[in-house]
Amino acid sequence: MYEDRLYWQDAYLLVFTARVIQCVPEGDRWRVVLDRTAFYPGTGGQPCDLGSLGPARVLQVREEEGVVVHLTDRPLEVGSQLRGKVDAARRRDCRQQHLGQHLFSRALEVVCGAATVGFHLGDRHVTVDVDRDSLPWEEVLRAEELANEVVWQNLPVSTRWMSRDEAAGLSLRRDLPARDLVRVVEVAGFDRAACTGTHPARTGEVGLIKCLGTEGCRAGIRVRFVCGQRALRDYRWRAAALQQLARTLETRPEDAVELAIRKLQAAEETHRSRRELEDLAADLLAEQIQREAEEVAGCRLMVAKLPSVLAGSLVATARRASGNHRCLAVLATVPDRLRLVVCRGGDLAVDCRRLLQQLLEPLGGRGGGTEHLAQGAAPGDRVEIDTLLEQARQQAKDALSRASEGSAAAGP
Repeated sequence: MYEDRLYWQDAYLLVFTARVIQCVPEGDRWRVVLDRTAFYPGTGGQPCDLGSLGPARVLQVREEEGVVVHLTDRPLEVGSQLRGKVDAARRRDCRQQHLGQHLFSRALEVVCGAATVGFHLGDRHVTVDVDRDSLPWEEVLRAEELANEVVWQNLPVSTRWMSRDEAAGLSLRRDLPARDLVRVVEVAGFDRAACTGTHPARTGEVGLIKCLGTEGCRAGIRVRFVCGQRALRDYRWRAAALQQLARTLETRPEDAVELAIRKLQAAEETHRSRRELEDLAADLLAEQIQREAEEVAGCRLMVAKLPSVLAGSLVATARRASGNHRCLAVLATVPDRLRLVVCRGGDLAVDCRRLLQQLLEPLGGRGGGTEHLAQGAAPGDRVEIDTLLEQARQQAKDALSRASEGSAAAGP
């Protein structure tokens, strides 16, 4: 039965001989059909095998209307007998992940009453979708524990073909596929499901099943996990990350996470306190700047330099200083580079963005904003701040004078 599908006869078979019965171009690849093959086509949530056929690399394997098609990087002579070689590491990974999925899906069903309705074996992890609106993490961990107990018992795994009617009389975890012959994969005393994937001979080969997390999906809840060598790789990078965190914090790995959380909380509190102080400073500076404002054409002009430590409060101070009055504020600071803000209040006919550009362009600076508020920056080594503020004062006066003349001309 399916004698040409060698991967069903022996999931450990990696080297075989076969005859080429078809080879036609498909884009920049070649579509090759053999009289028999050990290459598993991507189907049922499991990715395809890769490897080589004679001198050609096998780039993809798929099934088309019951025929296994190999896509290669070069043509192969029809009628020739050649040697096929399946990528051993990829095949082993698929065996581990796929049987691990069987065990974990059954465990989720037993522990959580969650039936698997979707499965995907990706490059980094495996996912199963279960028909639950919620799935507490504690339940997932209990299912993980049960699945691993079955792995460590090293139970035998068997496969057999049977008619659809015969399979219907069995208690299968998954729904029957719509075909006459059904392949049943059974883990002795634990799980029985219809499946065409490649699986190991015993559960011990799965090694370890480790759940990584859950998230919502259209079907219900999606559970991510890894098995076997993937679980080892996952543990390695997590352990390395924890060691690095512990070294950075100068503490033990077992204390690193708790200490990092405390430091983050302290940093957040410090940030909140700093913002409160900056807001207070902005209020006080705005009041001082308003007191020192000069009258120009019926408006209040404020040109000032702020301490560099308050660079982050530049916009807030400008907004507070200009307020809702007929005011124009031009504020600057130079912590490392020039930072400049132009802000107007009320209905002044002054374009803040234009005034900002006139001040920054000679300095090679850039900025933007609106006619109400604009901000920008320029290299600090090109700025003589007092000279710049005097230029800003004069240009602002000119702008306010023009605005006043325009208002008078437009009057009744």
